[in-house]
Amino acid sequence: MRFGAVAAAIAIVVLGHAARAAVNGDPAGARILHDYVLTMDKVKHYDDATAAFEAAAKNDPRLQADGRSMMTEPQRTFADIVAKFKRHPRLYAFYAKAGLTPFDTAAVPIALSYACLANRYPELAAKMADHTSATQISFCKAHMDEINALKTFRSRP
Repeated sequence: MRFGAVAAAIAIVVLGHAARAAVNGDPAGARILHDYVLTMDKVKHYDDATAAFEAAAKNDPRLQADGRSMMTEPQRTFADIVAKFKRHPRLYAFYAKAGLTPFDTAAVPIALSYACLANRYPELAAKMADHTSATQISFCKAHMDEINALKTFRSRP
């Protein structure tokens, strides 16, 4: 598996299965995501850390293995997602260096993805109201050009 595929798979795991678990079977996780405060600073730091991780892992089979291992771990709640970053210190080190806590590292991609999804498809906003706030949706709308300029969070048509 190419490294870029590993990084993409990690992002998909965090954004896909993790997000559904953190909402559908985890009311506390849904509330955490709903109340999370997004800032462009956090979003940019997350993007920078992900790019640094991708670059480093291209030539580091152990780091690639950490990423693959993280993808296979269970994640039924938002707390499970946060714990994954704590259990993988080599991988999390890129986010720590960017000033993100394990909590932020888990929350940024999920909260931003849901907010931008609700922004793009307003008919979904009501269905996502338990885990996405109007403030987050407004944030996404106000910063869409900046978000689209980032490697990790580019919107797709």
